[in-house]
Amino acid sequence: MRRFFDPELESYRSQIVRMLLLTHQQLNLASEALLEHDTSKANKVLEIEEEVDRLEIEIDQEAIRFLGLRAPIASELRLIMAGSRMSHEFERIGDEAKKIAKRAVRNPGSFPEGFVNRFREMHRVADSMLEDLHKAINNASESIAVDIIKRDIEIDLLNKENYPLLMEKVEQSELVIKTGFELVACSRAIERIGDHAQNIAEILIFFITGQDIRIDD
Repeated sequence: MRRFFDPELESYRSQIVRMLLLTHQQLNLASEALLEHDTSKANKVLEIEEEVDRLEIEIDQEAIRFLGLRAPIASELRLIMAGSRMSHEFERIGDEAKKIAKRAVRNPGSFPEGFVNRFREMHRVADSMLEDLHKAINNASESIAVDIIKRDIEIDLLNKENYPLLMEKVEQSELVIKTGFELVACSRAIERIGDHAQNIAEILIFFITGQDIRIDD
């Protein structure tokens, strides 16, 4: 998203970027909290959630105000529409990070090495997707957004591998049932974060090109 000379539109754009940075921080803190059994990082995720929720409401309110009081040109209208849609996706990323953080507090024990390695890789990919979203938004880069979309499949495949691994550990009594299903849920949360990052990249392409690529899927 290019910068706008209009102070109000630039403030609106900045709020969207702020949501991205906050939810990216939540992802990293939640993943670290789970793998490091760090309650303080888990609690920080929950604290950030309050600001993420507030920003989502503010962005929606600003979008309604712009549409009601102004006659935005095409690029401005796309910014308003894209920003509102993005804010909902960012809020959902925060929700998924919160799920991981809460489970980090409930599961202080050790986890199977195979899960840990795969979860770290899932986090690495999701982290790179959000980092590149920041670049794509700041540079209005369609090519970066397209690359983010392609990367989501990596997380999907890793998530599918986690379930049989964890269930095998449960069957072999190497992992208690409750912990096994909690870790499945954490894996699924990272997978959903990847889905939301993909959705945001698609919305960004709409802002840049005016084309809704979901129609082409």
